[in-house]
Amino acid sequence: MKIRTSRRWSGDSPPLGPTPARAIEDAKGEQQRVLKRLRGLIESHQESAVRMKVALEVEDVLIVIDALVAEAEQSDPLHLLKCPDEVREYARFSLYDEMLGEPSNVFLATPVSADTTRYEAMPRAFWLDCLRALRREWEA
Repeated sequence: MKIRTSRRWSGDSPPLGPTPARAIEDAKGEQQRVLKRLRGLIESHQESAVRMKVALEVEDVLIVIDALVAEAEQSDPLHLLKCPDEVREYARFSLYDEMLGEPSNVFLATPVSADTTRYEAMPRAFWLDCLRALRREWEA
């Protein structure tokens, strides 16, 4: 029987506690890649909304972004998406749901060696930075 203290780590069991946040090497480039994906999703949903006879306007997109920020900060985002117009509310929720999945769909590439690349999930702080940058674009 092996006895391990919490200070020692062998290859078959992970260390206790959360892993420290990793610095993103090309944060600006990675952010632009994420923003491009998010812009594409917004454009697609705007086109769909037109077919439903409603327009997803700047205000709607900003509300969706605010709801995503609230979700990432572990607040209740759903009250932000409410709207008296049921079709507009559906369009908002639809865009929100699709954008909510993006942090788990986008991986950050980290070169480990000349022929090895590690793909890691997007850290929450980086996702929040991307959302805030997207909001600034839509406010302009």
